[in-house]
Amino acid sequence: MGLVEMTGVTEEKVRFGESGTYLQGMMHRGPRNSPAIVLCHPHPNFGGTMDFYLLTDLVREISKEGFTTLRFNYRGTSPSTGTYGGGQGEVEDIVKAAEFLRKQQNVNPQRLGLVGYSFGGSLVIVAAERVKPKVVVSISPQTRPFETRLDVVDYARRISSPIMLIHGKADDIVPYSESEEIHKAMGSASEKAFHLIEGANHLYQGRGKTVVSLATNFLLKNI
Repeated sequence: MGLVEMTGVTEEKVRFGESGTYLQGMMHRGPRNSPAIVLCHPHPNFGGTMDFYLLTDLVREISKEGFTTLRFNYRGTSPSTGTYGGGQGEVEDIVKAAEFLRKQQNVNPQRLGLVGYSFGGSLVIVAAERVKPKVVVSISPQTRPFETRLDVVDYARRISSPIMLIHGKADDIVPYSESEEIHKAMGSASEKAFHLIEGANHLYQGRGKTVVSLATNFLLKNI
């Protein structure tokens, strides 16, 4: 569908899905047999899209390490089709994105990870049970995401992949106590890390490089 240059990394416009819900995304292709990462954006009903800066910054960084990446817009977030799915629909979107990425000829399907921020940070924990990722990075997750009926703590109890939680200590939208609760529930995870970033708010203004560095190092270690 054409290549697009994003300051330092080339991405390809992609489209995937079925049953009237077609998702639009941007994929950077790494080398042959590369590890792959699905990146999941914040809440679409509050302006979240795949272009949130933490996700694009992370694509730039991990592409240097030979990763294939896919960031995409959930159903109902233009140019993806469909309507908001109450959280469960968006989890289904993540599963479809993982399936799509694993089918790419240059990707090692056994080395796939999930990264999500805010709403996406919650959903990657929920989706992990079905995707069975090699590694998960969850940034600023909620225990019960806005406008959903999802209980993220319940899913956290069953997660087995290595997982890192990152949260801003000065977050006044999603308190860091929510990540603390999720972290305590992760009894089955093969490795669990939790980083509180001093002075960081929900948008990590002035702290974005710290988030990207923590996430990149954890992905490299565990994928």
